[in-house]
Amino acid sequence: MPTNSQHFISEIKSFDELGFDELEQWSVMAEANHKSAPFIGKNWLKPWIENFAPETKFFLLKENNELKGIIPFILTSETFAGRKIKTAVSTTNQQSPHYDFLALENNQEHFLALWNAFLSEENFDIVMLHRLSEDSLTISSAIETAKMQRLNMVLIECYRSPFRKLPTKEQGWETDLKPKFKSNLRNRMKRLSQIGQVSFEITDSREQLFAGMESFYQLEASGWKKDAGGAILLDKKTKKFYDEFISNSSAQMSLAFLRVDGKDIASHLLYFHNQRLFLVKIAYDPQYSKYSPGQLLTAKVMEDVVSKGFEVFDFLGIEMTWKRDWTTDNYQNYILVVCKNNFNGKFAYWTRYGMKETLKKSKSLVKFVRAIKKKMNKE
Repeated sequence: MPTNSQHFISEIKSFDELGFDELEQWSVMAEANHKSAPFIGKNWLKPWIENFAPETKFFLLKENNELKGIIPFILTSETFAGRKIKTAVSTTNQQSPHYDFLALENNQEHFLALWNAFLSEENFDIVMLHRLSEDSLTISSAIETAKMQRLNMVLIECYRSPFRKLPTKEQGWETDLKPKFKSNLRNRMKRLSQIGQVSFEITDSREQLFAGMESFYQLEASGWKKDAGGAILLDKKTKKFYDEFISNSSAQMSLAFLRVDGKDIASHLLYFHNQRLFLVKIAYDPQYSKYSPGQLLTAKVMEDVVSKGFEVFDFLGIEMTWKRDWTTDNYQNYILVVCKNNFNGKFAYWTRYGMKETLKKSKSLVKFVRAIKKKMNKE
C-alpha cells in the first residue's frame, strides 16, 4: 500500500455526514460490482442503516485525500465459549441479498489494500461478513490476506441463489425451458383465463411504481409471509426502509402485476442493473395459488426483459422448487470469518471453528490415503 495512504474509522454519526465527493465516489465503487451493486450502493445502504443499524461505522481508505475504499460495518460483541469478543460484522440482515467491500478499482490489488488497512485497526478482534457471493473480490482478497499474514480464516457455505442466463431476443424467452414446464404454464394460463380477463402490467414510470406499492404490500402480507411474521407491513422499520429504497432507486426499479378482471393477484418488485434483472421481492394472493400466478407473472417478465436484451435473471435468495423450473444455474453464498493473530482472535477461532476445520482436513486426508492405497493394491 502506498506510503501516502490514510485509513481510519470515521466518527460520523449518520450517512448524511459523508461529504458530497465521498458519496459520489461511493456510487462509482458500487456500480463496478455487477452482482452486489444494488445492495451496497448508497440508495440501499442509507435507508438500511437509518432503519436497522444507526450505529454503523465507516472505514475509509484514502490516498492523497482521494477516497479509495469503503467498508461499512457494525462493531459489536460475539460470545465465543462464554467470552465476549469484539467483532466487526457486515451491514446485513434478512432483507439483504448481498454484501461487499467497496474499492475505487474493482481488482484484487485494491481489495488487498483494503483488507490490510482494515485489519490493522485495533477496534475489533475478528471480522464476520455475511452474504458474500462466490465471485466476490472480498472473499478472494481475504484468502490471500490470510495466507500472507498467517491468519485463521473460515469460509462457511450458506445457501445457493438461482439465476438464469437469458436467451437472446432472436432465440426467444422460452428457449432451454423444459417442454413439460412450458406446457404447464400454458395450461395454467388457460385455466386462469376461464375465470376472468387476464392482464399484465410492468410499470415504466416513477408515478406508476409508487401508485402500485400499496397493492404490492397488501399482496405480500396476504400469503405465508404474514403467517410467518415476515411480511413487510408487519414491521414499521422494514416498511420505511423499502419505501425509502424504492424512492431513491425508482429510475432502476419496476413493479410487475398479474391481474384477473382488474384485481391484482401477483406482483414482482424488480431492480435493473447492467443488463441484469434482480427479483427483489415477490407477492401473490394465496386464493389463486392453484393457477401458479407467480410463475405466470415470471414468464411475462422473462418475455419482457429478453425482448429488451437483458442477459441475466437473478432470482436472489435461496433455491426453491419454483425457481428450479426456470434454471439449474446457481451461485454459492458464504459467511466469511477472519480472526486476528491476537489472543481473542485465536480464542474465537479455536473455540468455534478450529476443531471443525481440522476435522474436515483430516477427513480429506483419510480419503486421499485410502484412494492411494486402493490404487496401489490394484497395481
